[in-house]
Amino acid sequence: MLPDDIKQLIQSAYRQILENKSLAPRYGQRVMIAEIAKSLGQIDPVAEAEAEEEGADTGGPVCVVEAGTGTGKTLAYVLGALPVAQYLNKTVILATATVALQEQVTLKDLPDIKRHSGLEFSYTLAKGRGRYLCLSRLDMLLSGNDSLNAIADLYGDVIIPPNAQSLALYEKMFRKISAGEWHGDRDDWETLLTDQEWQPVTVDNGQCIGQKCSNFSNCCFYKAREEVQKADCVVANHDLVLADLALGGGVILPAPEDSIYIFDEAHHLPLKSNNHFASFTRLKASLGALDQWRKTLGKLAADTVLEENRVLKRELSAVEQALEMAELRLNEIWPLCEQILHSAETDRQGEQSQQHAFAMGQVPEDLRELADTLDAQYTRLAAVFQELGAELKTNMEAGSNVWIHASARNTGFPSLAAWPPVPRAARSCGRSLPGRMPRGRPLGPLADAE
Repeated sequence: MLPDDIKQLIQSAYRQILENKSLAPRYGQRVMIAEIAKSLGQIDPVAEAEAEEEGADTGGPVCVVEAGTGTGKTLAYVLGALPVAQYLNKTVILATATVALQEQVTLKDLPDIKRHSGLEFSYTLAKGRGRYLCLSRLDMLLSGNDSLNAIADLYGDVIIPPNAQSLALYEKMFRKISAGEWHGDRDDWETLLTDQEWQPVTVDNGQCIGQKCSNFSNCCFYKAREEVQKADCVVANHDLVLADLALGGGVILPAPEDSIYIFDEAHHLPLKSNNHFASFTRLKASLGALDQWRKTLGKLAADTVLEENRVLKRELSAVEQALEMAELRLNEIWPLCEQILHSAETDRQGEQSQQHAFAMGQVPEDLRELADTLDAQYTRLAAVFQELGAELKTNMEAGSNVWIHASARNTGFPSLAAWPPVPRAARSCGRSLPGRMPRGRPLGPLADAE
């Protein structure tokens, strides 16, 4: 139950907005405010604290509202949620599906509500890492060819040396950041930056090394993230919120247990959720990869220079068995998936659907058993490939034997270094199938596997 003073605060804020803007109350808007506040009022801070100590998940109330154009939805959900969130010491994370609505909320709606409601709150716009400049990459770009090679080694990117025009742009960026005139936000740069200009000076989540970076204390992204952690209301897009949740929550945005989520334009969520939480693998491509791995491992095993490699000697037999078992199971899954897809219902145009969702999330037993086996084999392969690649790389970097360099290159070390993500992807997909989903949440889609 909400305290009376919070209820009165919400009512007072609504009255002030109507009076200050000479608006008439709307029945649908009032109902929406009341239902949201009532739903959030079910949150019990004491019960949450006790559950956190015990490592349990209390879940949380869910309020789903459908309202037509002209209802005043933004005002309704902000007034219904923000005072409650402040009372509970939580952050409102307001997620929109489109950039247009995100800009409207940030530049128009929230400033207007703050100006006319009498409520005191802070808000900010959260953006992904790729919207911010990486100081380390900027420094490397300005340092010449040797640093460009370092970018390729560290980030896995092939960077074309900047021409005179690009170099002048990056030097200007450096000057403005040093003078405090720019904070590394792509959208705040004085001119529109093309992807070709921006890509060399930014990184994604997998490339950022976080606190290990020498520029961490001045990092543009992490400084912006500090502001996100302080704000009462954080505006973001669906993709950013889902990406944060897929990483475990609290990586980019405030932690889920400290947040109240509002998903505007929520009809976009099913597709976007699939994009972030689904696992995919290509069956035919996986079979081809297994064959390629077997050939490369054979070359490594036959190389006289590498014959003393302890990881290779220890694991070769087990890897061969895992490759054989994975190939066998993939060949069994292929006709099973074809059979499932052929039995799928036709779409609205009467064409055979290329996707299938299992009813009530119940995956057939034979498919689950095959996925279990694949999970075990790919887990083994991923671990061995990572260990073997790390050892070969260490030998190459040590340079104790020049022949190791030549052998590693000639027997396919570059492809070996790129192997771990492939079995990890297939392993993730295999792990998704055995799990039984809660009733009413179908697992899918099963895409056309080529």
